Amino acid sequence: MTDSVSAPTSRRIESLDFIRGCALFGILIMNIVGMGLGPAYDNPTIMGGDKGIDLWTWFVVNVTFEGTQRGLFSILFGAGVILFTSRPDSTDAYFRRNLWLIAFGLFNAWILLWGGDILYFYGLTALFLFAFRNLPGKNCSAWALHLSYWAQHGPGSTRPTSSTCMKGRSRPRRYPSPSERKNSATLSRSGKKSPWPARHRQLLRNSKEKQRQAI
Repeated sequence: MTDSVSAPTSRRIESLDFIRGCALFGILIMNIVGMGLGPAYDNPTIMGGDKGIDLWTWFVVNVTFEGTQRGLFSILFGAGVILFTSRPDSTDAYFRRNLWLIAFGLFNAWILLWGGDILYFYGLTALFLFAFRNLPGKNCSAWALHLSYWAQHGPGSTRPTSSTCMKGRSRPRRYPSPSERKNSATLSRSGKKSPWPARHRQLLRNSKEKQRQAI
């Protein structure tokens, strides 16, 4: 008499896990600069990374990883939603899973103080994606294009247009000059609030620390 062993009803898809791991690795490479050097994520000249191998590293990361890994991870997230919701009786587990994802995102942003958290947005988006799980692919594509256009050009968009740039309503990012840094330091010593945002005040503190180390 032989014992019959039933095959598992679900198993991991190794190819998706491999691609997901590659995307996570790419996101880590992107965030290394943001975690360690802050403002240098957008401009390598701020923290002295504008020469030699530092500049080339910043250039390669921004050309090959910036944006592409987030897009790849978002595609995999959508595939995971389809696979998870296609299982029978998965509704309760689906919502519990994404509520936990929102909780981890809030912990990451407000307790660990990581400004680049995206777990919260993934979890919140997944709650709304549940209503679209049975739509045909063409309808999903139409919704995606509509929402993408609305996010870029809608009333809540902060993306500058050519007309606003010509009228001077949208200005490029500007960092404080040495004289403005001196005035900011004077205001800080007098107890008054500096006109520069916290990001620029952090740059001022970093420059002072470098001066102390040089001495």
